[in-house]
Amino acid sequence: MRKVVISRIWPATDQRPVIGGDLAEALTALKNEEGDADILLACGPTTLGPLASAPGLVDEYVIAVHPAVLSAGPQLFDHLTANLALGLIEAKSFEAGVVVLRYQTVLP
Repeated sequence: MRKVVISRIWPATDQRPVIGGDLAEALTALKNEEGDADILLACGPTTLGPLASAPGLVDEYVIAVHPAVLSAGPQLFDHLTANLALGLIEAKSFEAGVVVLRYQTVLP
């Protein structure tokens, strides 16, 4: 599985490719390359919304819910520009109270 870093400040290296700029365009190009089609992308809400708005770009979401409520900050899908249908694949809870939810994108 290919791992890619999303950053506007970190430089790319041979061991760590970095995507900046138009993320949907960059991920589409990566998915269209030959070879390993699986890409693991770890990101926060400001990155997730624009990617989630591109139909068919993200196949699966793994969301970790931590037992803390913040009074401010970005919401998980703050920048979502279209509806997103998800189907639950798996839910795991851990002793510390964290719950990991795995969803598959449901395309219309």
